[in-house]
Amino acid sequence: MKTYLYPTSRDAPRVSKNNGMRGSMLCVVLLFLVVFSILSVGLLKLASFNATAAGKDISASQAFWAAEAGIAQVCALAEKHATAPFESMAGMGTLPFVITGTTLPGSGTPGTYSVHIDYDPTWPSTNYIKKYEIVSTGVSKGGDTRVVGLHAELWTFANYMHASHFEQTPDGDPIYFSGVDVVDGPVYVNGQINIWSTPTFTKLVRSAATTVNYQNGGTASVFKGGLGLSAPLLDFQGLYSSDPVATVKAKAGLTLVGDYTLVFAADGTVAYTLTAGGGGGKPVTKALSSLNGAIYVNGNASVSGVVNGTVTVVAEKSIYIPSSITYASASGTNDPWRSSFNPAAVDDALGLMARQRVEVGGTAAINIHAAIMVTGDAGGNSWGFNATNKVMSIGQPKLNVYGSIAQYRRGVVGYVSGLGFAKNYKYDSRFNSISPPWWPYSTYLFSNWRQGG
Repeated sequence: MKTYLYPTSRDAPRVSKNNGMRGSMLCVVLLFLVVFSILSVGLLKLASFNATAAGKDISASQAFWAAEAGIAQVCALAEKHATAPFESMAGMGTLPFVITGTTLPGSGTPGTYSVHIDYDPTWPSTNYIKKYEIVSTGVSKGGDTRVVGLHAELWTFANYMHASHFEQTPDGDPIYFSGVDVVDGPVYVNGQINIWSTPTFTKLVRSAATTVNYQNGGTASVFKGGLGLSAPLLDFQGLYSSDPVATVKAKAGLTLVGDYTLVFAADGTVAYTLTAGGGGGKPVTKALSSLNGAIYVNGNASVSGVVNGTVTVVAEKSIYIPSSITYASASGTNDPWRSSFNPAAVDDALGLMARQRVEVGGTAAINIHAAIMVTGDAGGNSWGFNATNKVMSIGQPKLNVYGSIAQYRRGVVGYVSGLGFAKNYKYDSRFNSISPPWWPYSTYLFSNWRQGG
């Protein structure tokens, strides 16, 4: 009889609890490694994406600052040649032209700029006032491109009702605006402005000085249109290097040798007579339209009459105004000081420019329609824009000037003691967009900055 031995529970295979736990932990570790690997790959991709994006941002910034560097280069060029149009600057040639350059010097990834300068397409290039469109394109080494645009306007010295370099005599005595004076237009002076009592200024007054010299009750309340101190210097010094008198001489359609009397007529002509030596002589008549916009006199000129047209008279020495000189289109009911005055109806323009002085004669009120400029500083109280009878007790008749006045050293037309003339100045606002022919430029004005073109 066979005997079978059956295993007891003691002999059965054993399953360890520790082995099961180890298996579970292994699964968890493997799952964690898979998740970590996925996250690591994602983070690496994200880091790579962020690095690429950061690189693009840096490249775009370099392109933008390269474009800005091009704009800065043009502004520096304008500041250096403040009295010259872009198209007449040395080496520039005719418009349009392009200025190129490299920015970020010394860096491993410099940018480049290309600046395109052309006339404002909405503005006739033949106008004496110049307006330009400036477009600067910056390119980074990474190939990104950014564009910045700017508008430039070249003002002339006819853009101010009153402008001067010195507001004092050669001896250093201040020249005042007094309580009887009215200046209806923008004022820009490099020297300290001197106020006696309560003159009236209707538009913004700017001075390169830090203070105003107030006397006899004068206060800042006289500046109805505002006061700006510490303004940048107006470039009167540039007048010497550019020599506007010589510029107009080269353009003039009529050159006169000697001292001459010029009488303008409402029919659009001017009659000129040699007056040197107290002579006289037979007048010669010319149409203003035949003079290329200018008359040059290599001595002194005396001017009067009614101007019908556009012309600049420039004298190598002085210009005298013995009686009124006005525009045909600004007379009668359209007088500039009438309430019915319509400046849009005025289509005449006169420029009077001299090296030594522009001097007003007579003892009665006088009307002058013109842009006036004296470029020199010969010394003595008689220079600049002045009056022959400034030291006479003539009742302070009004000196009515419709136009603009610019002078290197301000002349004297009257005194606070009651001598001479009272100023009654009204700015010809057309000079914001036009000027007398060949009038000298004063400064660039930049505006309308924009990104993208």
